[in-house]
Amino acid sequence: MLKRRNFILKTSIFKRSTALFLAFLLCFTTIASSIVTPASAAGTESEVYLIGFPRDGDVNYRKGTWGHENLTYMNGWSSSSSRQTIVRTVGTYTGPVCYCIEPGIRLDTGDKLVDRGEDFWDNYPASYNKTITPDDIKLLIGRIMQYGYTDTVSTNWLSQNEGGNKLAHAMATQLLIWETVVGERDAAFNKVSTGGYAAVIDQISADHPLRDKIMNYYNSIAANVQTHSKLPSFFARSTGKAQDVELTWDSARYSATLTDTNNVLGNYTFSASAPRVYCSVSGNKLTIIAETTTDGPVTITAAKNNAQCRGNPA
Repeated sequence: MLKRRNFILKTSIFKRSTALFLAFLLCFTTIASSIVTPASAAGTESEVYLIGFPRDGDVNYRKGTWGHENLTYMNGWSSSSSRQTIVRTVGTYTGPVCYCIEPGIRLDTGDKLVDRGEDFWDNYPASYNKTITPDDIKLLIGRIMQYGYTDTVSTNWLSQNEGGNKLAHAMATQLLIWETVVGERDAAFNKVSTGGYAAVIDQISADHPLRDKIMNYYNSIAANVQTHSKLPSFFARSTGKAQDVELTWDSARYSATLTDTNNVLGNYTFSASAPRVYCSVSGNKLTIIAETTTDGPVTITAAKNNAQCRGNPA
């Protein structure tokens, strides 16, 4: 499901001492994936499967540390000790990957899960994450899954073949989802202090055979999510915080040029809801042009380029 999150830029046009108001609305395309939770109500049920790595035939089967000790995270979350690196799938051992959004909650192969919609987050307890809101958690998980691993899993994955890259990609995706859930990431996807608790990344030991690959994917996904999360610097998340921008008359048209200090204008495509109102982007500058005044508000939509919905949380 694709959903638009609204950000506001207010502009005013002045002509012959008469002020007309135009509200410029930036609609930011976000990712909202379906949620899979333990079955307790009507819905599409699926079985979850857990696959442990390394597998037989892996050159690193007895090398390094694939698992981790008991870990206690922020806001009451935790992870039990494990001797392996665990990946989850839906339907079969070689089904599509799915991701846990409740670290520390026991999940076994064969457990029945049921699909939940976006309203899963509507009653999400605030105590579970004191860093960001449930809506931000949902938003960021969707973005992680846009750049994370969303394909199928194979029991033939080995650290010495292409399966090692896929496993590393999947693990990096899971780590970032858990960081978001427990509160280690703020709304801009920057890391915050754990306050003395263990960090999710502590699951990956220094001698994990795939640590370097996992960290490469981890850093790449995080950078993409941070860039994805950035808005043009002159837009606000609510009407009350929106700035006023005056479009000035130059004897031919009204216009205003705004400079985006976040340098993300190239990530959006702009369009206007009214005729003869245009936007053009040049580098980090957005120019708004109105050839005439209007009788009502004008909506300018900035759609995120190449935005799409992917992934299965569990």
